[in-house]
Amino acid sequence: MSASYRYIVRSPDVRGGESIESITATCLPMLTKAQVYECLAYYEDHRGEVDLPVARQMAYAHDQQ
Repeated sequence: MSASYRYIVRSPDVRGGESIESITATCLPMLTKAQVYECLAYYEDHRGEVDLPVARQMAYAHDQQ
């Protein structure tokens, strides 16, 4: 079963699964590695708080199809 995402698309010419080094070197050079790690730590500490609105948005997008 394939999930459909309204706001996320995959393009063959766009990579996924970036490393911290790649994010700070090319994607978001204005961020330090420490800032990226802090974002990841915040997500891990607040996963439910972050995931709930995302799940609601995904459910709403699915209902609009």
